[in-house]
Amino acid sequence: MLERAGDPNNRRELLVSLTEAGRERLRACNALVDGIETEMFSDLDKKTHAQFRTILETVIGTIRRTDK
Repeated sequence: MLERAGDPNNRRELLVSLTEAGRERLRACNALVDGIETEMFSDLDKKTHAQFRTILETVIGTIRRTDK
């Protein structure tokens, strides 16, 4: 599902990319996650859902900054 190739700009690094099978699996997983997300948030109105997403994105951003 992944393929590795040498980085032409740096011989010590490998570039990793998805194969077609990997892209297919990712599409399938995204569809499953979309379904789960739709079910989980079905009781929220659009405004509340948007607020929740904004808060979640803020928390994720904070985690990424402090994780470095």
